[in-house]
This record gives sequence, C-alpha cells and structure tokens, in this order.
Amino acid sequence: AGLQRFTANTGSEGLITAAESGLPVDQIRALFPAPGSGLWAVGNGVIGVQGDTLTPLTTEDGLAGETVYAVTVDSSGRTWFGTESGISVWNGASFFNITAEQGLPSADIRVLLAEGDAVWIGTAGGGLYRFEGGQLQLFNAGNVGLPSDNVAALALTGDGVLLVGTDKGLVILADGAVTPVADLGSA
Repeated sequence: AGLQRFTANTGSEGLITAAESGLPVDQIRALFPAPGSGLWAVGNGVIGVQGDTLTPLTTEDGLAGETVYAVTVDSSGRTWFGTESGISVWNGASFFNITAEQGLPSADIRVLLAEGDAVWIGTAGGGLYRFEGGQLQLFNAGNVGLPSDNVAALALTGDGVLLVGTDKGLVILADGAVTPVADLGSA
C-alpha cells in the first residue's frame, strides 16, 4: 500500500502512497540503508529517503527496469539495484546499467549482496554471479552444482561463509565448491 514512516520518538507518521505523493512505488519489496543516514525503498521503481526528502528514481532516470527486487551498497558507496531487466548502479548522480545487451547472461536479478569490493548477484534462472574488478564470474547448476539456477537469497555468516538459497535448497559456497546444508527437519 505504500511506505509507512515510523520513528522511535513520535511513532507512526503516516502512510506515503504513490497516489498522494506522486512517487512511483506503492508496492515496496525491499528496504536498505542508504549511504549516510538515508534509506532506499524499492518496488516498482526506487525511492531514496533522506529525512523528509523523498527522491524517486525510475526508468526515466535511467533505471534498467520497472520492477526492482534487490538493493545493496558496495564498498565504494555505489548503490546497486537488481531489476527484471538487469542491474543499475547509482553513483549518486546517474545510473550505469549492466544488462543482457552488455553481456549479462541472465538479466532477471532477484538478490544482491555486497562483500568488500565484490557484489554477489542472484538471478531467476541464470544462477549466481560474482562481480569484482570489472569481471563477472558465473556459478550455476552446471559448473558448481547449485541445486537450482533460481537464486532467491544470499547471506554471509560471521566467518565469511556464503549461504546461497535457491528454490530447491540451501547451500554453502566456498572456494568454488557447493556443500548442501542438511535438512534441519521439524522442530
């Protein structure tokens, strides 16, 4: 329905909807801290929130696709947005897009995770990519044995292990090898 603002001191400050604000996003899919003290809200477009200032970003601003599924901020402070049509990297003033036209094997990006100078990229149907130093490395069912090429979740543990959630199971990816996480069963 929109974006609900809540502060610890005053509580709820109301719902911000696309109809009332003119912002492009009613359905929020993800929230992520922005550099500084702001927030990114993504869905059908992007809203940058800095205090009371709301900044919309859409395909008219250069965003690669209308539907935004994921967001992360790399070690250089650039914000990466994963869309149904590729990746948009925001430097604070403009977008740089990585799409199928630029050689991205699968452009339906569902999850992003920054790790130092690298960004992990999970796709719907294309497996997992690692982007670092201008190079794209592919990890998929065929080359490392992911249980599926539909990557829906990524997480780093405290000791630097990458957990990869797919629609067919959870695995650990370390040193280019996949280890399935055992079924925990019912509690």
